[in-house]
Amino acid sequence: MRRLIVHIGTPKAASTSLQAWLAGERSRLAAVGIDYPALAQADSGHRRLALGLEGTLGQAARQKEIERLSHVLAGTPADAVILSAEQFEGAPEPADVPGLIAAIAARHGFRPLALAVVRPRPGYLNAVYAQHVRRLFTAERFGPFSVRMEGHPRFEYPRRFKPWSDRKDMDFAAIPLTASELSGGIGPRLLAAAGLAAPPDAGPAPRLNVTPGPATIEAFRRLAAQSGRRRLGRCDGPARAALETAAEAAGWNRSRFSGLAADLAARIEARFADADDAFARRFWGRSFAEVFAGERAASAGSNEWNGPAPESAAIDDLVADILARYGRPERVSERLTRRWRIPG
Repeated sequence: MRRLIVHIGTPKAASTSLQAWLAGERSRLAAVGIDYPALAQADSGHRRLALGLEGTLGQAARQKEIERLSHVLAGTPADAVILSAEQFEGAPEPADVPGLIAAIAARHGFRPLALAVVRPRPGYLNAVYAQHVRRLFTAERFGPFSVRMEGHPRFEYPRRFKPWSDRKDMDFAAIPLTASELSGGIGPRLLAAAGLAAPPDAGPAPRLNVTPGPATIEAFRRLAAQSGRRRLGRCDGPARAALETAAEAAGWNRSRFSGLAADLAARIEARFADADDAFARRFWGRSFAEVFAGERAASAGSNEWNGPAPESAAIDDLVADILARYGRPERVSERLTRRWRIPG
């Protein structure tokens, strides 16, 4: 039976890099019988398909996406079709996206396989924190944020994957995001988990959406503390991009942010230890601690900004200039343009 491989995430687990690799290798994949369909412009993954199936975009869009997926499966000559979107995993249970996908696949002679990429909990929480700060959702430090988020259902892997992993009409596999597991690249590793081989001439997956450095995180945090999102309004996206550009030019991303002091990482691991161990033994035949032992040993500890330093005044200057340039669009800050190399 042909396979419909549905990469369901998780978020902050190399999904962007994977989708860029799959899109970039689309013609080579097709040559070996693997279809990675292009369903939406300017979208290397299948986010719109996922949101459409779950009903977020409305009933008419849901029906359109059902027809779109059915058309792909009916018309493809490939033995395997791959879909990829973090939003598949987070679909609300009443929408029953796994059941809908399984039914569509069965009508066209495909057996679905849901694939999830799993990170060690502390590193996952660290990456989610950096994402929240970069989007100006919070000005908190990592410690208070981690306490607040510990009970969030997105961090309970067995509960999140249950709608996909417990179905009789669908297979499920989990890929641990470890250096050894992914030494060949996230793309070939995902294919291997589905029993497929990457094209022999395929290139490496790009590194995208990586966590920035501690000074960059501090700049975003200070911008958020000054009501950044509210003051920036529709200029929010360009302002955040300008901050990223300036921080990179200033050399603030030579190391990646980590708030994971040893005691904090241990507390995060302990909070989910029982559920994680049961999950790991079910899908990997080993304990969660054994699977991720290497990543834990390589943890860099915390480098979170912790007081005055030579860059502190520069961070304040950058935040002030960002607000002057983008918080009041009618007043272009020449200083921002000149000092931080950002076009006016």
